[in-house]
Amino acid sequence: MRDFRDAKAMARSLRSALNARAIQTIHSESLELIAKAFGCETWNILSARIDAAGAQKQAAQGGQLYCSFCGKNQHDVSKLVAGPAVFICDECIDLCTDIVDENLNQLIAGNEEGARALPDCQST
Repeated sequence: MRDFRDAKAMARSLRSALNARAIQTIHSESLELIAKAFGCETWNILSARIDAAGAQKQAAQGGQLYCSFCGKNQHDVSKLVAGPAVFICDECIDLCTDIVDENLNQLIAGNEEGARALPDCQST
């Protein structure tokens, strides 16, 4: 029996069946319909569920998970947040928050050019 992890194959089957009945759909429309069938608002939400299930399976099999930004493994950080096919650790989240805060402070101070400048992440 298929479950939500087979959503892409199900979307292809749905699209083929609809096209056989002269109902033309594009692939993204069939993905959205399958997402709705599984109770998800959008395909992006279902896709994130699929990725999270894969990460849980990998972790259950003893596989290590790594931050996609700094490369630290799950045991070297306090938290590792799963996203669609990526992970980010609490330390990288803190760094991003600091960058956003600094840019907001620049905007508040009226320095739009400074706010748009890319930070030098090597020094942080």
